[in-house]
Amino acid sequence: MEKLSRRSNEKRERYFHYQLFICFILFIVMACLIPLTFGDDLDWGGPAGIERLNNWFDNYNGRYFGNILIITISRFAIFRVLLYGVINTMIVYGVMRLSNAKNRFVPFVVTGLLLLIPYSVYAQTFSWFSGFVNYNVGIALTLLIWTLVLKGSERFYPAKIVLLLVLSFLVQLCMENITMFNVLFSIIFLVVLFKKKLVGYRLTYLVGSILGAAIMFSNSVYHTIASGDDGYRTFDLEKIRTVFFTHYLQSYLFNNWLILALIAILIWTLYQNKNKLMLIPLFVITAFPIFAMMLSVAHIELAELSLSLATVFGFVSLIYLIMLLFAIRGLEDVNIKENFWMIFLFGASSGIVLAPFLIVTPFGPRAGLASYVFFVMIAITLLNALLARETVKVNIWRFNYLAAVFFISVSIIFIGIHSVNLYYFNKRNVLIKIDDKAKTATVKRLPFDQYTHYISPPNYGEIAPRTFREKYDIPKDYKVVSVPYKLD
Repeated sequence: MEKLSRRSNEKRERYFHYQLFICFILFIVMACLIPLTFGDDLDWGGPAGIERLNNWFDNYNGRYFGNILIITISRFAIFRVLLYGVINTMIVYGVMRLSNAKNRFVPFVVTGLLLLIPYSVYAQTFSWFSGFVNYNVGIALTLLIWTLVLKGSERFYPAKIVLLLVLSFLVQLCMENITMFNVLFSIIFLVVLFKKKLVGYRLTYLVGSILGAAIMFSNSVYHTIASGDDGYRTFDLEKIRTVFFTHYLQSYLFNNWLILALIAILIWTLYQNKNKLMLIPLFVITAFPIFAMMLSVAHIELAELSLSLATVFGFVSLIYLIMLLFAIRGLEDVNIKENFWMIFLFGASSGIVLAPFLIVTPFGPRAGLASYVFFVMIAITLLNALLARETVKVNIWRFNYLAAVFFISVSIIFIGIHSVNLYYFNKRNVLIKIDDKAKTATVKRLPFDQYTHYISPPNYGEIAPRTFREKYDIPKDYKVVSVPYKLD
């Protein structure tokens, strides 16, 4: 019996690897279709990137690993494509492992859900290499570390200790909020899992995290930010309430209405409780994503509302989170009960990872990537419980078919979006209209430029217009003007 179980596990692992390889190929294709865009991408790929490297990024930021990666991938296309494929596949792998996925088609579902992240977040992470090296790399390494610490073998392997130390150190040099997040959870894991065997793995995670954080925050820029002398970033404790009820909740919950709706559907599908009081949390977790979707469709953001109304929405959000917890806790499902604390960990992490942005600005859409990934992990854990039911196992081929169709459909859509953008991006040099009298360079925006950050140069700022002029040999004193895309 044990031999049969081992063979079954080996077969499942082999199928997982096949599906992951297909996901990897998709990301490779996407990387080939996404160009280095105006602004940071081309700036890092030019003399400015080398100047920052020679100064060891002093008074710029402490994202040393991310900075070195963007300097490299902005110069070597092959490395850029391979890194993009490996890192994004690593995110899929981490979500799958930490969520205890057993169905071989789950990697397809995870990949599709990751690409369906809010487009404003997608544009600044999956579709912008300067954001990718900090945000995607940061969450990918974090998930890999968690997999080694929480799901790895309890046997002692010296090579694993070395790997954990290196990963725990490097992940701290990508993004500030990820750095603080890993320090916090390395402490939590050490305390909570202290009675488990081989506590050395948790200690390694803690040591690597602290060393990396110390290196990052030794950069002089953080003293400049704290003293209020930085022209781009600010540190302001007085704005915590305002930021929390606007940008924080917008990024944490309201932008993520699609994945929250999926979570609600999965909970309803798993619901077998005869207690009618459970209908209350079920109603709330269904109504909230619909409400958030209505705001999104109407293009209403919390920052545009009065602070008092945004505060009311904040209390509604708190009620939603409490009801979501009750709804999951009340599910009469063995798999959910066994994994409840992992679900709670994912849910808490989705909010905690955004917390540093409460006191440091700017709070860009890209900050929401890690939060969204943790919500996907909740959804996949619920999906695993549903797929484990005997009534579903009989017709599991239907899920496999739907998962494959979902993956193919999402892949075609995003390959199509980036193919169209790349086509017009490459034609842009003959489409720029130069007005020597007005000293302007008018450029038509791309059809789907909302899916790639700065693929069309904005009419504001300094770096994006400058790199645009440099790329197309436009005089420095000419103003770059972007106009909406229209079919000729």
